[in-house]
Formats: sequence, structure tokens, C-alpha cells
Amino acid sequence: MINRKIEIFLVIMGMAVFFFFGVTGATMINVHDDEMATDLYEQYLEDASVEEVAEEDLSTYDEFVEALRTAGIIIIVLAVITVIVGIVSVLLLRNDKRPKIAGVILLAAGIFIGFLQFFIALVASLFYVIAGLMALFRKPKISLGE
Repeated sequence: MINRKIEIFLVIMGMAVFFFFGVTGATMINVHDDEMATDLYEQYLEDASVEEVAEEDLSTYDEFVEALRTAGIIIIVLAVITVIVGIVSVLLLRNDKRPKIAGVILLAAGIFIGFLQFFIALVASLFYVIAGLMALFRKPKISLGE
């Protein structure tokens, strides 16, 4: 039986980052007609003017806020799924029960979220991919004793 503390630690680190990712999504959903939303929209308009975007291509304030809310929902769903995957994989890795299944699950989740290329998700995806590879390829030491 192999000690899987490193894999479990990496999964927990990934879960923590994904949890933070979910909190960020929750704040995006709660954007209303407040100062933060107005500041974000003004920054969006400034960036668009620097890039010389045509005025008819710019979003209105309501469209901007709705896009933030939609992105927030997507981020929360992805965060919840990846945290659940992390919990399941920790349970499978604990006591070296099913490391191969945990490795495949972690690799699939890490690669899927990594392809979405949210920067913070990319960091957490790396934790999941490394833990998944370690779970798949680490073998118990074979003693040559009698």
C-alpha cells in the first residue's frame, strides 16, 4: 500500500483554488447597480476606446451586467463540479482504495477545465493533472526480501 498524501495534498490545493474560483463567480452574479459594476463598465469602455472598437459593437450597461451574471453562473457550476470531483478523488485515494479511478477522474477534470483557459482555473487544473498522473503511475515499492 502506497502513502498517497502528496496526491491528496495536491487535490486539496486544487479544490481550494476552485472554491476561490466559485466565490469569484458568486460575486459576479451579485453585481447590481452598484459602484463596482459601474467601475467595471467604465473600465470596459476605456479599454474599448483604446482598442478603437466601433461604438455600435459596444455592449450597453445592462448587457454588460447580464454577461457578468451569465459568466458567474458558468464559473459557479464549474467550481462546484470540480470540487465534487476533488472530494470523490480524495475518498478514492484515501487508504489507497482506487487510485487508478481517481487518477482518471482527476486527469479528465483537469484537462477539461484547463482547455477552458481561465487563468485561475489553469493553476488548479495543473494541481489536478499532476495528482492524477501521480495516482496513475506511482507503484508500490517491491521488496526483494525472502
